[in-house]
Amino acid sequence: MGRFDKNVGEITLNLASPMPNDAEPGTEIKFEGVPSAFSKDPFMVTFDVEGKDKIEGWPEPPAPARRPPARKKR
Repeated sequence: MGRFDKNVGEITLNLASPMPNDAEPGTEIKFEGVPSAFSKDPFMVTFDVEGKDKIEGWPEPPAPARRPPARKKR
């Protein structure tokens, strides 16, 4: 069996629409897609994923920073 290198991708997802934020390397997700490409060396499988509803476990985007309420002028 080959040596695992956490810095080398093993799966690429081609998304129909972009996700609103990035996922950290190593984030575990579940997805439903169709394999569209394969490379033996380096090992890489590419999947086409049709929509965000076909992906589970993608992190939520950070909440927007809340601004303090405006102060009234006197």
